[in-house]
Amino acid sequence: AVARAGHVGAQRWRASLEWQFGDRTARVDDDAGGTVYELPWDRGERRDVLQGADGAFSHRGLHAWDVAMAEGSRVLAARAGVVAFAADSSKIGGGNRSFLEDGNSMLVVHDDGTVALYGHLRFAGAWRHVGEHVDAGDLLAVSGNTGFSTRPHLHFQVQVPTDGRGVRTLPVRFATTEGPRVLSTGAVTRP
Repeated sequence: AVARAGHVGAQRWRASLEWQFGDRTARVDDDAGGTVYELPWDRGERRDVLQGADGAFSHRGLHAWDVAMAEGSRVLAARAGVVAFAADSSKIGGGNRSFLEDGNSMLVVHDDGTVALYGHLRFAGAWRHVGEHVDAGDLLAVSGNTGFSTRPHLHFQVQVPTDGRGVRTLPVRFATTEGPRVLSTGAVTRP
């Protein structure tokens, strides 16, 4: 968000601009031939999905996934795109909403206008810079425990902007050893 204020003589003015990355008209292709995302960790690794879409703790109304990852674990691109945002300056986190703005994260914009959010990254954990192109499976960052987080994990979601401030999360399928599927809580292995 950008805000400016000033005055000319007795008149005062204020202007603001807010935006979100991505294309608000982007859609996820839900049919059998639709986009399948790679799990954002190394091949062959099995990870626990702690909270899935519409989870009771913090995912009400969201298509988002929290995956257990020790701090410093490799976070890989789930799909090719361009890094649009990378923040890794925070060292703090905790289990209440006052820490919402303190999470380190990265946004990758895909060619269809959808955006992947990788959250709770470690301090100084970004391996990519804004403007860099990444392919699926490329190293993006290392996991952490920053922001609104009760334990080390990776938060992942795919989103599109709804207006200058909000986003809408989208249901996506992931490639797993059991085939393409929407993730729910429990263990999952990247093929």
